[in-house]
Amino acid sequence: MEYDKTRQTLIERIRNQNDGVAWEEFVESYELYIYAIIRRMGISADDCKDIHQDVLLKIWNHLPDYRQNPNTRFRGWLSTVTANSVRNFLRSRANKSKTLDKLEDSMKIHSGGGSELDRIAEEEWENFLADKAMSAVSQAFSGKGIEVFQMSLQGKSIEEISKALGLEESSVYQLRARVKKSLVKEISRLREELD
Repeated sequence: MEYDKTRQTLIERIRNQNDGVAWEEFVESYELYIYAIIRRMGISADDCKDIHQDVLLKIWNHLPDYRQNPNTRFRGWLSTVTANSVRNFLRSRANKSKTLDKLEDSMKIHSGGGSELDRIAEEEWENFLADKAMSAVSQAFSGKGIEVFQMSLQGKSIEEISKALGLEESSVYQLRARVKKSLVKEISRLREELD
């Protein structure tokens, strides 16, 4: 997906609920993030699908009324809607009250000032941004640049990468640096655009 539209523009486009293309862009942009939060809250893969659909339905129904608060992030609202859907799902299963109690305990405010949900949402957001950035950067590099970078992430030394790919060590250094620079730039752009 191309990120030529800002998050605010996309939200405005889907608020009227008549722009199917905008809704598809929104789902494509955020569905993995929503899914990851649900899974991290201890929900099985089968149940996750149902909750995921419930979250998307709630977003669809509430976006026309959504107003951006300058003190909050859109993803905060998104993670709250997701967490509330998980809680509602667990409450609907009366025989699972112990699971709900455990979830509620884990989401209480810690002395550090944040909740478990905040920690989960932040970790998943960073993973989400990194995955999207890597996907975009991978399309921009041909040849062995991405392969060099991924091998370095796996802990391979410059010498090992050089031998495995038949490249000069200086080329490995350069490719790794170029991919890293592009990845950092793309993550920064996505953070500004989607945050």
